[in-house]
Amino acid sequence: QEERLLEQELKQKAKLWEEQVEVCRQTLETMKNDLTTISHVVSQNGELKEQLAELQSSFMKLNNGNMEITSTLQLEQQVKELGELKEMLELKSQEAQSLKQ
Repeated sequence: QEERLLEQELKQKAKLWEEQVEVCRQTLETMKNDLTTISHVVSQNGELKEQLAELQSSFMKLNNGNMEITSTLQLEQQVKELGELKEMLELKSQEAQSLKQ
């Protein structure tokens, strides 16, 4: 009868070990899946960083281009205004010459 109790106790311990082994196997499988997921996320993160750098570079080029266009437009406007002032000055000068005569 003692042998039977010992055998029963060993079977219970064996069953507990099997359950623990299964839990460990499942945990290991979950960890492997998590590692795969993390690897994909790290890879995507690198790609996103590259895309962000490209977008920032493009934005800077676009911004610089816009600043150049704005400067050019302002310069053209100033040239136009100077031309108009010159014309007005010439007209006033002609009027003044007419009045002197």
